[in-house]
Amino acid sequence: MAEHRPRCDLKACYFLKLTLCFLVYVLFGMVVFSAIEQPWEVQMRKELVEMKSTFLQQHGCIPEPELDALLHRVITASNYGVSALRNASDDRNWDLASSLFFVSTVLTTIGYGHSVPFTSGGKAFCMLYSVLGIPITLLLLTSVVQHLMFYVHWVPITYIHTHWRLAMPVVARIHALVIGSVVAGCFFLIPAAAFTALEEDWDYVSSLYFCFVSLSTIGLGDYVPGNSRYPSLRNLYKVGIALMVPPLTSLTTEPICGGDLLGCKLASRTTTNMPKQTPQQAGGGQREHRQPADNKVLRTQVRILKGEAVSSLERGVEVQYRGAQFRSDPKFNSIEGLDDSVPGMGATSSEGDL
Repeated sequence: MAEHRPRCDLKACYFLKLTLCFLVYVLFGMVVFSAIEQPWEVQMRKELVEMKSTFLQQHGCIPEPELDALLHRVITASNYGVSALRNASDDRNWDLASSLFFVSTVLTTIGYGHSVPFTSGGKAFCMLYSVLGIPITLLLLTSVVQHLMFYVHWVPITYIHTHWRLAMPVVARIHALVIGSVVAGCFFLIPAAAFTALEEDWDYVSSLYFCFVSLSTIGLGDYVPGNSRYPSLRNLYKVGIALMVPPLTSLTTEPICGGDLLGCKLASRTTTNMPKQTPQQAGGGQREHRQPADNKVLRTQVRILKGEAVSSLERGVEVQYRGAQFRSDPKFNSIEGLDDSVPGMGATSSEGDL
């Protein structure tokens, strides 16, 4: 068991390095986008204030060329998120908080379109940043989902099945119903209520629509958060939205129940390549045989549920849903029967499936 410990440590180190690199990359994008776009935004606001002051001073005497120039400038500014109706307020689209929100929408491929780079440097950097950042984001979200699958899915299903003696199909259906309710509440119903309270002119249906568009990474841009009626908390609000976007996107990275609501099957990549027994270990001239990986995984998890001490490698056994070929085996319903003498269950005992 000790010889497998370095491999487990390498996996943990790789995950930590990946997470750290992702965080550094997000912060890097936030600073660069803000540095490139904010100076142009400030300059544009100054010009807009001057043009508006000139227009107001002229009153009824409005030369048509100047009016056309003003309207054209106002429309151009509005297309890039700068509105003259706010009297060029201090609410900016390219400060650090807004840049973080923009980075999160780019990396998760939502792309609301409410704030876009205007300068050539910003457009070029956006393309280069996305080419590298989008694959890293998807890789991180996939890794997070894989780490959560064991604790969110297999542990509760196995615990209820072994302690309450419920049939595996029944447990799987109950688990799917609970997970679906939690996801609907935490990622749709509750956020929609929060958006309705914080955003101006957003009813509950519009807020629910925004949550769905964001979760599906469609990002139409017709509804964009960040214009709350509490200006003092606007930057904090945008940062909170930016941090909420990746968890929403992670739900679409991998199916919740692995496509199987009728049962589950245990599998482990850490035990599929177990060493074969030598002829001497197998009893002389007997053929080589490997212990079924599913039995080893099952015994390990039962030991965890019973509170017995297991190594970190055994606790790191990965589980995936692939059907329920062994659910009819009566020995699976008994903890006492799961020892080293348990034979292979169904098709999982053949060497071709190992």
